[in-house]
Amino acid sequence: MPRRPAVPALFLVLCSSPLCLALAPAPNPKPAGAKPQAAVGAGAGAGAAVSGEALPNSDDLHQLFNDGKYKETLQKLARVLALKGDAAKAYDRHDLLVLKAESHLRQKEAPAAIAAYEQAAKEAPDDKAKAVDVATPLLIKKSKNLTFTPAAKKGAAAGEPIDITDPEKRKEAFASMFAEQKEQSAPKLKAAKDAKTLPPLADALKSAGTLRTLEVAATGDDAEVKSMVQDLSDKAQKMVTDALSKMTKAVDDIQTSANDLLPVRTVTRNPIGAGGGAMAESNYKKRGLLTPDVQELKRVIADCQKLAPALKDMSTSLGDGGDALAQTGKDAAALYDKARDVLNHDYANDYTKSPRTGRQARTPTPTR
Repeated sequence: MPRRPAVPALFLVLCSSPLCLALAPAPNPKPAGAKPQAAVGAGAGAGAAVSGEALPNSDDLHQLFNDGKYKETLQKLARVLALKGDAAKAYDRHDLLVLKAESHLRQKEAPAAIAAYEQAAKEAPDDKAKAVDVATPLLIKKSKNLTFTPAAKKGAAAGEPIDITDPEKRKEAFASMFAEQKEQSAPKLKAAKDAKTLPPLADALKSAGTLRTLEVAATGDDAEVKSMVQDLSDKAQKMVTDALSKMTKAVDDIQTSANDLLPVRTVTRNPIGAGGGAMAESNYKKRGLLTPDVQELKRVIADCQKLAPALKDMSTSLGDGGDALAQTGKDAAALYDKARDVLNHDYANDYTKSPRTGRQARTPTPTR
C-alpha cells in the first residue's frame, strides 16, 4: 500500500521573606471552675480563638493603615488572612493582600511586599487589578531603596526620581517603565514580523505580554500594545493552525489505516460429518500500526506537548487579544490526546468475523 508522506515535526523550541506575625497578648488567668470561652465563629483563625478579641472588619483595617499604624495593620491582617470557610467569606481576600503589600512597602520591606503582591495577583478580580499586582513587583525590583529613576533618553538627562511607596506617583513610574520596555522590545518585534518559524513569534509575543501588563497598570487599557502585536498574533495563529491541520489529517489517516480489516484464513477441524477433516475459515483482523505510523504519531505527540502550553502562555500574555490562540491551544491539547489513543490502542485483540458490523462470515468451505 502506498505510504503517505510524513508530516515534518513542528519546528518548536519555545521558548519571601518571613512575615511579621505578632502574637496576641495572653489572656488573664481564669479563676478555678470558670467555664471555657466559646470559639470565635466557625472557621475562625487560631489567633482570634486564643486572644478572644473581636476580629477587625475591612474598614477597621483600612483605618489603621490610613493612620500610619502599619505594624498593627499587619498583625491584624495575619489573623484575618488565616480565616477559613464561612468566616473568610466576610472579607475581600484580594483587598487584604494588597493592603498587606502596601503596609510592607510603607515599612520599607520590599521582599515581603513583592511576595504579598504576587499572592494578590492570584486573587485579582479583573484584568486591570491583576496588571497592577504583577507590575508592582517588577517596579520594586527596578527601584533602588523604593525609589525609581527613569532611564535617561538619548540626548537628555535622566528623569526625576519617583517614590514608589506613593500609589499615585507609581502610575508615572509604570508609564516610564512601559516606554523603556517598548524601546527595548522594538527590535524583537520587528524581527518577528519576518519570521518563518514559530519560536521568534512566540518570543516576541511573550515580550509583548510584559509590555501589555505595564500599559494596563499605567493607563488601565492595552490599546497601544494590542495594535502593535495584532499582526504578529494573526501570523502566529495562522502558522499554528496550518501545522495543526496537517498533523490532524496525519493522525486521522493513520487511524483509518490501522482500523482497516484484513482477511485472515485459518485452518480448523470440520465438526460436520463423519471422519471430520480440515476446513478453511475466513476471519478479519485490523491492520494495526506500521513502523512509520508509530514514528509519525510520536512526532505529533511531542509537538503538541510543547505547543499546547506555549499557546496558553502567549494567549495569557495578550489578554482578550489572545482568545484565538487560547482556543488553538485547546485544539493542540485535544490532538495530543487523540494521537496517544491511536498509538496505544490494542489492534491485535480487536477483530471480527466480518468486515461489516453484525454480519457473520459465510459458512466455512471444507478443504479438499
